[in-house]
Amino acid sequence: MSQTVTISRGVVVGIGELKVFPSNAFPYEIPVLSFLVVQEQENVYSSICMNLHIDGDGASPEEARENMKEHILEFLDENFKGDRAKGPAWDHLNELFQIDDTTRELWNAYRTSEIKYSQHEIKTDIASKTEIKMEYQKVA
Repeated sequence: MSQTVTISRGVVVGIGELKVFPSNAFPYEIPVLSFLVVQEQENVYSSICMNLHIDGDGASPEEARENMKEHILEFLDENFKGDRAKGPAWDHLNELFQIDDTTRELWNAYRTSEIKYSQHEIKTDIASKTEIKMEYQKVA
């Protein structure tokens, strides 16, 4: 098995999960969101949330991940505005969570990466990575 996981956008350099917990600013719990970090070119990284089809770009994996988190929070804030939280927001999440041809490639790379990390005794479950859990903070 090759050590490099490659997708159409580049080389996978990391995977992760994040969790949005209910808070005063955002009263809903969102299922765990999974993402890939991909090096597209030298000093060009994208962090891709497969569940929501949301990216963040940056000059480093960390910057790409932080930009993706910001974009996720902006999306959630907009998606759950007003009466949308009574149904349409959840319907939209359900649509986004479905696997299609684009996300199939991403999920396959994510799962292959999980196996590779496990093979090298690197923990990949969210319970072992409490530092990547996040509280929702309203984006200004």
